[in-house]
Amino acid sequence: MDDVVIDGARLAVEGAVEPDKPVIFAVHGAGGGAWLWRGMRSALGKNASLIAIDLPCHCSSGGKGSSSIAEYREVVRKVVRSMGLEKPIAMGHSMGGAIVIDWALNAPEELSGLILVGAGARLRVASGIFQAVKENFEGYITAMEKIAFGKDTPPEVLKEASEHFRLENPETIFGDFTACDKFDVIKEISKINLPTLILCGSADMLTPSKYSDYLAKNIPRADLVIFSGAGHTLSLERPQEAVEAIVDWLKKLS
Repeated sequence: MDDVVIDGARLAVEGAVEPDKPVIFAVHGAGGGAWLWRGMRSALGKNASLIAIDLPCHCSSGGKGSSSIAEYREVVRKVVRSMGLEKPIAMGHSMGGAIVIDWALNAPEELSGLILVGAGARLRVASGIFQAVKENFEGYITAMEKIAFGKDTPPEVLKEASEHFRLENPETIFGDFTACDKFDVIKEISKINLPTLILCGSADMLTPSKYSDYLAKNIPRADLVIFSGAGHTLSLERPQEAVEAIVDWLKKLS
């Protein structure tokens, strides 16, 4: 798919819209990119069109990163409007989950559903992560290999993820985590009245499964699927299983 220009910045978008299929618009987490969703695209292809964005100053996108979930939300809304997508299902991982939750709270009429992956109504970031990003970026990447993935993640998956992380701007990642740390919609989360699928790994150390349990108990139309032994990055660790859960949920909506 062609890139889009938003507020003078060229933003990379992956995937293609196919006729007569629901559109899932995917938003990555802190320091991530559209590459995180690639392993799910072909498996989803028979059931949905998966469109994924590189947020500003991530991967192949230009522009500036942000330290505000609301600012990222507005960028995503502009991209969706510029592409002419009508009422997509918004899927977000971690920070991306915060972005699409914020979208659902502020403009629910623009969406037909939510898929939240390793997300939470409130995200708190440990001070050690901020320190590592700022002072020891390689140490931060090494730490992410241990805390952002389940113990059974294949070594080649960890290697590929680390290679992508190394290409990111530490200042952008610092801003991402700042945005996460400020995010708190615990008092508002029950206002979401969209069909919502919540996916989480039981061994997620960054957004523990209790975060997903809370979402499931407080979003009225939510379904929860927990993947035993999986960590924070389901789209890389368990792409096929994640797709199966999404397809089953889509069938319930049709």
